[in-house]
Amino acid sequence: MSSSRIAPAKARLMTLTLAHSEQTLERALACESGQDVAVLLSQQVAAQAKPVFDPALILLDQAITRKAEAIKVLTDNLEVEQRVFSGSAVEEAIWQREAIFSTALGFAIALPHCKSAAVAHSSVSVMRLSEPLAWSDEVDVSLVIMLTVSEQEKGDHMKIFSRLARKLMHVEFREQLLGSMSPQDVAVHLAQEMAG
Repeated sequence: MSSSRIAPAKARLMTLTLAHSEQTLERALACESGQDVAVLLSQQVAAQAKPVFDPALILLDQAITRKAEAIKVLTDNLEVEQRVFSGSAVEEAIWQREAIFSTALGFAIALPHCKSAAVAHSSVSVMRLSEPLAWSDEVDVSLVIMLTVSEQEKGDHMKIFSRLARKLMHVEFREQLLGSMSPQDVAVHLAQEMAG
């Protein structure tokens, strides 16, 4: 285990009860293969719902100079926050989508996104940059909003993507995200706007 994952793993272990752990053990022992055990554990992780808009996923005023670095920081943060089974697998899924078409939306905003089995909890991550960076040959971005959706998610992640893209067409919405809000304020603002 990498050192960055030790503290979150300890914190997670502290939330487990003996009764729950015994139930999980019994279910694991009843499985027919290691793959069945892995599926069981993945389902249990996914069942512990986390909010889609979480202040821990909002990184403001980052001094990032390359697109690859921005995607890496965002996917690594998802792993640290225990929202993905593998940050590198989600990063690869983001790059596969990016290879098909650039996710630069315009208005200095990029919307990288993916739907992946490596995602335990569907999430919206935000990175506000201290200086614009080149997202594609013609587009510089100041704000990156990354949508990562679990394959178990019932809804279509493109609907979420489309709704967010439509909201970003409104100058007031963009200005609020690019303004001086705190991570908590950004998470609340996004949750309210996407619910309405």
